Amino acid sequence: MQKYMPFENVPRLIAPTLNPECVSAISASMLKRDRIIKENQKQISAVLTAIGSGLESILKNGDKIEIIRNINDASKLLCDYFQSETNNRKILITNAVNHNLKETLKGDSDMFLFGTNLAERIKNAKIIQRSGKDLKEKQERLKGPTKTLNWRGPPQLSTRMGGKRITKPKNKQQQQ
Repeated sequence: MQKYMPFENVPRLIAPTLNPECVSAISASMLKRDRIIKENQKQISAVLTAIGSGLESILKNGDKIEIIRNINDASKLLCDYFQSETNNRKILITNAVNHNLKETLKGDSDMFLFGTNLAERIKNAKIIQRSGKDLKEKQERLKGPTKTLNWRGPPQLSTRMGGKRITKPKNKQQQQ
């Protein structure tokens, strides 16, 4: 991969670095997964650079329209895959952060996955959230009864199971 470093005029082929704010917000397993995806992106970048170098040499040496068209199509497909991997990394990280800040993470990648001004966007989003809470009218809760009507609990079940209750007569007169 060292032989095919990305062209300087195509900075989007450099895999974006994860923003420091996100590194502290995600688990170690997610961080490891993000690093693996970033390495895949570096490999794709090397492939695209190699294809670009091949195209450049073909253009210098002669007119090979069909070869150029095929290599160009392959490059477009790899570029699309590279962008989808960047989007996958964003989704992976976005699912692990505070849901109130997910909208803040949307935006274009540059040298950082969520853009260079992420810290500023997070600060602004928090200020807006605080302002919204201040504007929102507080609702008073209606106080209900402090004890439920059933506060002693349900009645105790009979320990005896089954049908009729048999009573014994209390005196001899009732037996007749």
